[in-house]
Amino acid sequence: MAGSPDAGAGPHLDGLEGTLREALERSLADRLSGQAGAELNLDNAFWGAPAPRDLGEALTRLGPTGVNVVVRIFERLRDIDPALGLCRQIRYLRNVWHGGSAGFKVVYAEPAAMRELLDGQLAGAGGRRMARDTILGGIEHQRGALLGALPGSVALLLRGGEPLDADTWREVHRPGHEAVHVCVGKREPRLPELDDIHLDWKSPVVGVNEASRRCRYGLLISVVHWTQARFGLGKPVFPLQ
Repeated sequence: MAGSPDAGAGPHLDGLEGTLREALERSLADRLSGQAGAELNLDNAFWGAPAPRDLGEALTRLGPTGVNVVVRIFERLRDIDPALGLCRQIRYLRNVWHGGSAGFKVVYAEPAAMRELLDGQLAGAGGRRMARDTILGGIEHQRGALLGALPGSVALLLRGGEPLDADTWREVHRPGHEAVHVCVGKREPRLPELDDIHLDWKSPVVGVNEASRRCRYGLLISVVHWTQARFGLGKPVFPLQ
C-alpha cells in the first residue's frame, strides 16, 4: 500500500535478511528526513528523478543488478563473520556501481570499530579470512591518480610505513575467484570516496604473510585482476545471477 516500505517493491524486498534490510531502510529514511551525513544515501535511486516514495521504489530504481551486488556483498560478509559484526557496521549505503568491480560507497557506524573487526577476521571462520593489503596492494584506493601515488607508496613500503589515506582488507579465500574488498578511510572529516565495500571478480590474494599479517599476491593473477578492475576485461555478464 502507499506509504509502506514494501510499496512498489516487486520481488526486490522478498527474502532480504534483517541486517541488510535495516541498513537499506535506515539509509533511505535518514536521507528523506534530511539527517546530516545522509545526503548521498542510495544515490542511484535519486538520479534524474524525484525522491523515491519508499524502499521498494528505491530498489526498483537500483535495478536487479544493483540489488544483487548489495545482497552478494552482505552474504559474503555474513559468511566471513557469522556474528554479523561487519554487517552491522554498515550504517548507510551510498551509490552502487558495477563493472570491473562491483560494490557501494558506505558510511560506517564506527570506523575504528570496523578496523578492529576486520583485523579480528584474520583467523577466519570456515576457512575464510580477511587480511590487510600491503601498501602496494591497496594503492588504487588512496587519493589521487594511480601513477601519482605510486612513488610515495613505494617509498612508504621501503620504510615499512602505512597507507596515507585508507586501510584496505581483502577476503582470503580462493585465488582468482570472487572476493570482497573493504576500504576504510583514515582522514577526518571523512571523505566519501575513501569508504567502500566491493567485489573483486578475480582476487589476487594467494595467502597471508603470517609474520606481517598482510596479504600475499600472485604475480599473474594480480595482472589479471588489475586489468579487469581498471578496464573491465572479462567482467561478468549483468545482471548478476
